Amino acid sequence: MPRPNERGLPFPRKDDDGNPVGTFAMWVLTQEEVDLCRADAERYATMLMKRKDEQVNQVAWDENFKSALLVEVLFRALREDGDLSKPLFRTPEEIRHLLSDEECVHLYEAYTAMQMRVGPLFRLLSAEELEEWIVLLAEGADHYPFELCSRGQLVALVLSFVSQMQALRTGKSSSGLASTDGAGTIPSASKTNQNEEG
Repeated sequence: MPRPNERGLPFPRKDDDGNPVGTFAMWVLTQEEVDLCRADAERYATMLMKRKDEQVNQVAWDENFKSALLVEVLFRALREDGDLSKPLFRTPEEIRHLLSDEECVHLYEAYTAMQMRVGPLFRLLSAEELEEWIVLLAEGADHYPFELCSRGQLVALVLSFVSQMQALRTGKSSSGLASTDGAGTIPSASKTNQNEEG
């Protein structure tokens, strides 16, 4: 079976002209690879604490483990754009030496988003689920409503909103196209329903 992947992705680092320094590919990791990522990350975090000659501090160990796990996932998921059989980086250490923390986080978020897009469970939200989100955001939640969402759930939510907005803008019941100044209006659900009934 071909492994789900995406190619031609722009690398987050820019050159002097503001263009990506290159492109890369990503593929979804197998369960075995994910298990290896965890094992290697645990080994690295433990070794790092011993190297610093520190007593085992659970908070510090957890932070080191999360950072190491992110690097291990990137090492196995990032591939050469022209040849998926070749990793983009030769070792996890190369990632640690060459990339900034911000670049690592950006690449890891790109991986989780890609995993959702190409995975078998990705779907747009239903009309009822979207309506619940609209009500929640319009009325205001007791706490920040997105903090409990995973990266993949946020991608699905945004794409669902975009899909609905595109349908409203191009549908027959639309009250018109967006204005030329970019501040176009979207008909409300009640007006749309009235138009359909009329």
